[in-house]
Amino acid sequence: MFRIFFVIALCISIKMNSFGQKKGVQNFIKIIYKMSYQLDSLNNTDSKIELMELLYNDSISIFQSVGIGMIDSMNYEGQKHNPNYNVRNEKKYATIPRPKVHYVINRLDNVIDVFDTYKYGGLRSDGYQHYMERMELDWNMTRKTDTLLGYFVQQAFLQFGGREWECWFAPSIPISAGPYKFYGLPGLIIKIKDKTNSWEFSINSIENDVYRAVFDKSKAIPNITKTDKMSFFQSRNHYLQNRTIIDEQNGDIIILSSESRKELIKKDKVFTAKNNNWIELFP
Repeated sequence: MFRIFFVIALCISIKMNSFGQKKGVQNFIKIIYKMSYQLDSLNNTDSKIELMELLYNDSISIFQSVGIGMIDSMNYEGQKHNPNYNVRNEKKYATIPRPKVHYVINRLDNVIDVFDTYKYGGLRSDGYQHYMERMELDWNMTRKTDTLLGYFVQQAFLQFGGREWECWFAPSIPISAGPYKFYGLPGLIIKIKDKTNSWEFSINSIENDVYRAVFDKSKAIPNITKTDKMSFFQSRNHYLQNRTIIDEQNGDIIILSSESRKELIKKDKVFTAKNNNWIELFP
């Protein structure tokens, strides 16, 4: 048992080092997905949309908001001349679409490298946390085929994150990747949605020969905290339920009166109740 655990830990450690080594400008295929999602499970009229990008090549895949990709690219160029450059301090930051989703998911083979935060925009830091997981997805492919968004596609099903997913992938596009943490099918994922129709990714565009800078986010993001997946989910839930108290204690917000504090604490409870439908359901 110890040997098995040690081998798994060693493999993840090697992959962690590999992530860090894959730096510099690389050539990618860029796939844009439209992500439609509903964070309040009881309100199907409150649907949100975010454009997400999958950057894929033979060595790594990166999944993130289009806005996050633009910010990272501008910071990479600016920091060539000024190590402290941050596009958020520039006027052109106003032209960048504001990301509502702040995670960045890197994948190398079956190791998922996640940078995520639930308190983006704090006074002292964005509160990013970093965790890794080794993951094999158990797809159930059917013989059902169709044409979707101009692509010949095949159907597959998956149990993941406490949800049942229906997926359509294109066997003619030999990219074993897709949005979020989904991968492992013999073709690019064109569309995937969960059974409740509250989370859906559908392909928007594909572009070849896109050059992007790749850098070690574990070193580039200031004040990053290393954690594990379960601890991240637990701390996120605790923070969202108590964010006014936690932010005030940490000096991230200043509250001028006890009345305001009470009102904000009430709003935290309402917000948490309405944000109960994350893509991976909390165990």
